[in-house]
Amino acid sequence: MINEAYTKLLRKMLNIMKHMSAEEISQKNLAYLEDRICFYERNPQKYGTEFDWSLEGYFEPWVLQISTQVDNWRKQLGMDPLDQVKTEMTSNTSRQKLSSQAAKKLQREMEDWLIEKKGSREHERTV
Repeated sequence: MINEAYTKLLRKMLNIMKHMSAEEISQKNLAYLEDRICFYERNPQKYGTEFDWSLEGYFEPWVLQISTQVDNWRKQLGMDPLDQVKTEMTSNTSRQKLSSQAAKKLQREMEDWLIEKKGSREHERTV
């Protein structure tokens, strides 16, 4: 959902970072950037680093590419298992569960922000 120029910039940054040595850049940072790009584009993420309110009202990881592989990928980068992060993230949210209507409102606000600030395309809305 991010405009093409912004997506190209993020992807260019990611490509540059991928060619850096492990001493120069943390592989975790690559994972966070990859997932951030996916989240902004509203595509499934690989590592589960991006969270959002589900339409059911829970603060959860954004949609995953392959949920059965996410912990393997996270482990390779020295990241905690997703369930552990989920527990920590949800215990830190002031609202444990939102109504479905409130969750849809938050997702709509996020998409409005992406459209207004980042040049996202209106026809790609998910809510």
